[in-house]
Amino acid sequence: MSVFSAIILGAGTGNRMHGIDKIMTNICGLPVILHSVDAFLRSGIFETMTVVANAYNISRLEHLMSAPKYRTVQVILGGIRRQDSVKNALATINPVDYVMIHDGARPCVSADLISRAVKAT
Repeated sequence: MSVFSAIILGAGTGNRMHGIDKIMTNICGLPVILHSVDAFLRSGIFETMTVVANAYNISRLEHLMSAPKYRTVQVILGGIRRQDSVKNALATINPVDYVMIHDGARPCVSADLISRAVKAT
């Protein structure tokens, strides 16, 4: 049986949004990033999950992920560029068979879509 880990990127600076932190913006009462994290958790596929944060939102994300339902989710500091953030996250996870990387500012991902992507892999 294959082992999967997920990396959800949330370390962007919001330049195109004029400084608005997209992942912390509320949609239907939840920060955008929680929609993504919850979808990955609902899929039941991932042994671990890493949320990558920037220096401005890391403490808030750590607080959000302190809830018991997020016990398998770690929060780490990202890098300057997206690839640096992915590298930082990859360096923190134990060896797995597959890693799925998702942009945390894309909240419309569903557990079904994630499951279908894993199955296709």
